[in-house]
Amino acid sequence: MVSPYDSLGNIVPTPWGNIDDINASGRYSPLYLKTNNPEWVDRVRRLRTFNSVYAEVEILTGLKYRANLGLSFAQQHNAQFQPEDLPGKPSFFRAVQGNIASVQNGETWGYTLENLLTYDKLIKDKHKINFTGLYSIQENQSFDNFVQKDSIADNFVQFYNLALSTPINSNNTALGGGENRWALISYMGRLNYAFNNKYLVTLTYRRDGSSRLAAGNQWFNYWAGSVGWNIIDERFMERFRNINNLKLRLSYGTTSNQAINPYQSLGLVNNSNGIGGNAGITRYNFGPTIVSGYNIINLPNPNLSWEFTNVFNVGVDYGFFNNRISGSIEAYWSKTNDILYGINLPVTSGVAGSYLTNIGQMENNGFEFSLSSLNVKSKSGFTFSTDLNLFVNNNKLLRLNGSITEQPGSQLFVGHSMTAIWDYNKLGIWQSNEATEAARFGAQPGQLKLLDRAGAADGKPDGRITIADKYVLGDQDADLQGGLTLRFGYKGFDLSSVIFARFGGTLISQLHQPNGAFLTILDGRRNSIKVDYWTPTNPTNWFPMPQTQISNVSDAWSTLGYYDASFVKMRSINLGYSFGKQALKRLGAQSVRLYFSVDNVAILHSPFYRQTGVDPEGTGTGNQGVGNPGNIRAGNNGTITLGLATPPRRTFTMGANISL
Repeated sequence: MVSPYDSLGNIVPTPWGNIDDINASGRYSPLYLKTNNPEWVDRVRRLRTFNSVYAEVEILTGLKYRANLGLSFAQQHNAQFQPEDLPGKPSFFRAVQGNIASVQNGETWGYTLENLLTYDKLIKDKHKINFTGLYSIQENQSFDNFVQKDSIADNFVQFYNLALSTPINSNNTALGGGENRWALISYMGRLNYAFNNKYLVTLTYRRDGSSRLAAGNQWFNYWAGSVGWNIIDERFMERFRNINNLKLRLSYGTTSNQAINPYQSLGLVNNSNGIGGNAGITRYNFGPTIVSGYNIINLPNPNLSWEFTNVFNVGVDYGFFNNRISGSIEAYWSKTNDILYGINLPVTSGVAGSYLTNIGQMENNGFEFSLSSLNVKSKSGFTFSTDLNLFVNNNKLLRLNGSITEQPGSQLFVGHSMTAIWDYNKLGIWQSNEATEAARFGAQPGQLKLLDRAGAADGKPDGRITIADKYVLGDQDADLQGGLTLRFGYKGFDLSSVIFARFGGTLISQLHQPNGAFLTILDGRRNSIKVDYWTPTNPTNWFPMPQTQISNVSDAWSTLGYYDASFVKMRSINLGYSFGKQALKRLGAQSVRLYFSVDNVAILHSPFYRQTGVDPEGTGTGNQGVGNPGNIRAGNNGTITLGLATPPRRTFTMGANISL
């Protein structure tokens, strides 16, 4: 958004725009890391290892035991140092902060042990039986610690001995760390039966125990069953010679979810008030005495339990013309009970953040369609094939615990999607010829024009914009999504391209919500992203006039962030060449393939991109655009938003696959 260099070619030390941003962030240009100054350091070192081993023994004919062991270990070391005599560093920071150093170390380890007992039996060449029994245990632990200090004795010490310091600003002294550990134990039994390979039955029973959930609710039992019919193997199908595969599948069962952070059922406390990079200590006033103590950061939930989903699925697999055309059609209906969800608490609770609990019931239904076709296969070796997939999912919240039907602060509305957007309806911008009408609402031309839809005793517009005028505008769910892969081949060369599309739904752009991103505060104090803002000579209906007050309603800023989420993107292009037999013989290799690929190639269609020039794919999660903190859906951490995180990148990759 700003130039990284000044007119003389020197690095701009704080390219964030103005002193307000510097004081707020204390960040400096990362280009200093490219200079030859060895004292400016920002280092990250990682070590990761994943290992697996198994042993298998046949006890009796058809009866086998197998043990799978997976091990993982990771270490990470972060170290930073900023000298106080950095060229161009403001004198304010040299006097108050001095140099500053920090170190953070972390470690994670885990293992998964699976014990499998399988039995296979074929009776009279018609009855095929397979049984699998499983006992597994999975455990994971991680921890990290952090320390930061300023005024290190000399720059050459950097972060190697933080004791050689006399901090002059306690806000720059920070200590932190954390640890978590969780485990999962599973028992499972599965029976497969096939008669004449035409009629198939599968029955599964499972029992899981999770340490993440509350005591007394840590175990969950569930089952599933499915049947299949290979219609193609029936005699009456012999007359349909162009049909090569036709199979009908039905299934019903229960799945479960416990993917939440550890310790969510416990009451947690902290001795930090969050001031000065976790440096501030919580203090309490007892008359003339001030003492340090702890504050609550997580309320206990002794009833936190499993989330589980009952699913019914019907599917058809097909293949025609020697499988030149093949694919599947799926339809499903599911109902999720005891949804794990983070409820936003009011500030009067005295507890920051959300309260994780089981809130109610929702449903999902939809379909999936896939089609693969071999379009061209010539004698010269040229081939052309396509893979198409389309899918739709409809989501609805069916009920909440108790008799309530909505919780706006937590973005929950019975009868609507879990990604529902509840807010004012932005009609546009008040124009100059609407000054009189705007004044009735306490607004003026150039400010946001919002829909007055409720508030009076009879439910009709009351001439005011209040919280009663908020309603569910829509949701983030797409109407249709899908992808298309094109594949070409000719004499060792292969070329493929992947296109992905999304149609419908609402995109939430935090880039365009001034209260969420300073890039669109049109106050002239910093550079901003390009928007078509209102002026008397440019009566646009997109953005209000440049001023700090965009509306007579303080929380209407979020309405500037809603856009059509539809887009079509060229996801990737991949080109490869596989060496022929003669070349492989000379090289002494079994196979050699050279390849080149480009990811995130182009945006082929997007109303949002056409209007803003910004990639329409989400970059983060969190704020849902209602002026309050984003909700935490277990395993999802909020809905997808387009914010200030790293944008999608175009990546070029060259490589070789070699087998000797």
